[in-house]
Amino acid sequence: MNRTDVKDFDINSFDVKTFDRILKQGLSAGLGKRGSQVCIEAAICQTLGLPHSDDPGCVAESVRLFKISLNDSSWSNSKARANGLRDLGLAQLGSKGIVLDTEFVTELSKKTIKVLIPKLFREIFVSSQKCLEAAMICELEGTTASAYSAASAARSADSAASAKRDEYLTLSANLSLEVLKELKSPGIALLG
Repeated sequence: MNRTDVKDFDINSFDVKTFDRILKQGLSAGLGKRGSQVCIEAAICQTLGLPHSDDPGCVAESVRLFKISLNDSSWSNSKARANGLRDLGLAQLGSKGIVLDTEFVTELSKKTIKVLIPKLFREIFVSSQKCLEAAMICELEGTTASAYSAASAARSADSAASAKRDEYLTLSANLSLEVLKELKSPGIALLG
């Protein structure tokens, strides 16, 4: 079977139970090996009966690239990666041709600046007034300029961010899930 062609993809034919069985093994950083741990995109391909790949062909390119980056991030373990990416893996299905890449990137950037950065800063940089002020500005403005200011503030503060990485990686996955819901990605129908 070849990559799923967008016009041939039927969201209702996706076997969520098979997908969940694959995820029970945890997800690998990188493509992984079929029949063992695989990445989130390879789990989709395996469920669809496609060759081992990170491109099922039915996912908007920006969504696919974001998920690959998130998949390959430094999760604490393979089970945390699978738990954090499961719903996003389903929601992305059928997004190609429906979700515009520019819209996805723009909306996810705004949510990241307005939600993830302030949450991270308030938990990690509690004693840095400069970081707390940057968090508030990000939350209120949600602009690229506010994000750059926050990055500058963070560089000058002590960092303990790695202790909370799974929480923030999952939050990032959930923010992109919200964007896919807002942009009406067909895969949302698979979420329980």
